[in-house]
Amino acid sequence: MNSVTGPLDPKATLPAGRLRALGIVPRLVAGLTGGVKRPPTGVEVWDDTRLILPGGIAGKRFRNLFTEEVLEADGSDGERSLVLAEVCSRFPVALLDRVRE
Repeated sequence: MNSVTGPLDPKATLPAGRLRALGIVPRLVAGLTGGVKRPPTGVEVWDDTRLILPGGIAGKRFRNLFTEEVLEADGSDGERSLVLAEVCSRFPVALLDRVRE
């Protein structure tokens, strides 16, 4: 099962296994931006593509260590996910750490 869903699912992936932090880096960037030289950020690039979080990641809130933004995972259909347009809204890569509650 791919860990990304949505119109751009082949452009992102999530490694399997136990994770302490979650790094998000886009691949095939020229295809994401239609050849335009710009960072792959925001809804214009990512549409409603979602990163499905593995069951081993506890928590619902994550802090992007690069931007200090706090992101909320939603839980539709029993799976928690993050919207990549939100994760990559200001910066094209992210390093997420679980917010302990």
